[in-house]
Amino acid sequence: MRLASLRLAGFKSFVEPTEILFPSELVGIVGPNGCGKSNTLDAMRWVMGESSAKHLRGQSLDDVIFAGSGQRKAVAQASVELVFDNSAGQLKGPWARPGEISVRRVLSRDGPSKYFLNGTRCRRKDIADLFLGTGLGSRSYAIIEQGQIARLIEARPEDMRATLEEAAGISRYKEKRRETEGSILHTRENLARINDMGAELARQLDRIERQARAAERFRLLQGEEQRLELAVHALQWRRLHAEQGAEQARLAIEEAGLHQAQAEQRQAATRLDAARADEAARQEDLHQAQAAAHAQGAEVARLEQALRHARELLARLAQERLVLEHEGEAHARQTGEAGEQLAGLTLELGMAEDAIAPLDRHLDGARSALTEAERKAAEARAALEHAQTQAQEPAQQVHVERTRLEHAERQIQGLRERQQRLRIGPVEDDIRRLDAELAEARAAREGLARSAASLDADHETREQAIQSARATLAHGEAEADALRREEAGVAAELRALHALEQAHASDEPAALRDWLKRHGLDGARAGERVRVTPEWAETLDTVLKDALDAVPVQSLDEWRGTASDEGARGLWLVEAERDARPSIPSPALSMNGEGASFSSPMHGGGREGERGTALGPAILHGELAEALLHGLRPIDRLDQALARRHELGPGEAWLTPDGDRIARHGWRRPPAPQAGGGM
Repeated sequence: MRLASLRLAGFKSFVEPTEILFPSELVGIVGPNGCGKSNTLDAMRWVMGESSAKHLRGQSLDDVIFAGSGQRKAVAQASVELVFDNSAGQLKGPWARPGEISVRRVLSRDGPSKYFLNGTRCRRKDIADLFLGTGLGSRSYAIIEQGQIARLIEARPEDMRATLEEAAGISRYKEKRRETEGSILHTRENLARINDMGAELARQLDRIERQARAAERFRLLQGEEQRLELAVHALQWRRLHAEQGAEQARLAIEEAGLHQAQAEQRQAATRLDAARADEAARQEDLHQAQAAAHAQGAEVARLEQALRHARELLARLAQERLVLEHEGEAHARQTGEAGEQLAGLTLELGMAEDAIAPLDRHLDGARSALTEAERKAAEARAALEHAQTQAQEPAQQVHVERTRLEHAERQIQGLRERQQRLRIGPVEDDIRRLDAELAEARAAREGLARSAASLDADHETREQAIQSARATLAHGEAEADALRREEAGVAAELRALHALEQAHASDEPAALRDWLKRHGLDGARAGERVRVTPEWAETLDTVLKDALDAVPVQSLDEWRGTASDEGARGLWLVEAERDARPSIPSPALSMNGEGASFSSPMHGGGREGERGTALGPAILHGELAEALLHGLRPIDRLDQALARRHELGPGEAWLTPDGDRIARHGWRRPPAPQAGGGM
């Protein structure tokens, strides 16, 4: 085998497609520095699989692609092809017959290298295997560059041995030996893993057999449990029915007591109204008495003021009396003096009369003196009378003042007595009488209020007892209804399960049954793992069809390796949803341990236009409900479904109890009924 030509395009400095011919066994390439002599050797190394940029005098493998210059732009890929003459048939194996062998490598900037052998895409290893034992290769001794001889002389024994083995042509066999040893090692490892898998499968088979026995025992116990639950529910229903009768009787008694308490309450309210009216009248009398007392108080204050004025007048009269008494005493002294003067004059008159006789001579003088004396006596009598008159006037005035004083004292005494009468007399009696009546009215009102409070408390107690009895009765009725529904549902499920078992036993292929038994999947099917609402059993029997035969598994990923098993043709696997949630949130949906419960729109719940949820949580219960019936929404009537189909989302459909399925743009009628139903 001889190198015939070298074709380059876009490799380093060879931007244009270039072909270098080697017509003889000895060819020399000469030229100035930089003309591409070294790039020719680099191209040979690169096309035969060199992957180190260092041995290609570059920083990265992309450096072998022409990077452009001032006159030429960069190219997108580099291609190098070696053409060998194999007319002598020196190559062995599949490449012995072709007379010409072409080896090409293409590298682009946006992808890995591509190798071609005679135009056929191949691996880098195929290129290396082709040149094993020929001396050619990415780092073989056949390509001698500067310093290569010195490196061979100074090479370590291990490197020298590799060169000699390559020259002797035994490197091919060493490489095959290495590959064979690796294959043997891998085969041994695979055998060890297969043995481990066999042991593990044996253990799993034992465990599955135990599980199958436990499942069979579980099915028996589950049937017994269902029978006992039905018996317990029947006993509970009878007990609740008896309790309902007792509660109804007690409710009738409580209602009679309530009516009596209401009558007593009305009578007490009537008495309370009368007492309140009496109290209002007594309050009015009290107000009048208080007004009279206030008027009497004002009169007493006026009389006290008059008494003070009378006392002041009495004090003033007493002072005037003292003044008059002093004046009277002065007049009395003047009268005494006048009497003494009259007595002196009378004595002088007697002496004069005694001296008349001898004193005739003095008659004229005496007469004159007598006249004078009479004049003086008249004056004295007039003065005496005037003095007496003046003396009598103070006494009369004193008498008048004494009379006025006594009248004032009697008036004051009368006022005092009247004041005493006003203070402790009828007003106080009236006030005491009114206070007593007010106290009695208040006591009566308090008694009536206590009676009314007692009646209200008794009424509330009776009302609470009646409400409690009604709640107990309603709870009992609800439990009885729930037990009836549960009993009907359990009976329907039992019938459905028996029908399913019979249908599965007759319709299932023998190969599929054997495959399921080998893999431990011959237990309960999906139809046995769900419970259906009785009134929807016939409809769901039509809708589910083959879904009831689905085999429930924990994870679909565990059975990925059985896709090519012929015995599993037609098998339907279904994975129980561990965290099922409704596709559209709804406040009427509540999750529980077995699945979900849903109240709208099948029972008319929710407002017009509200979005429902999938069918599974509404009328089918269990962990597989959502997986079997996702996307269907129950509704009572066909006209409602047709009117509300605009509410449906992608993949959703209304389902009526008659089996009609209404999509947003489609209507599927139920098929004709068939003998024997699965549900």
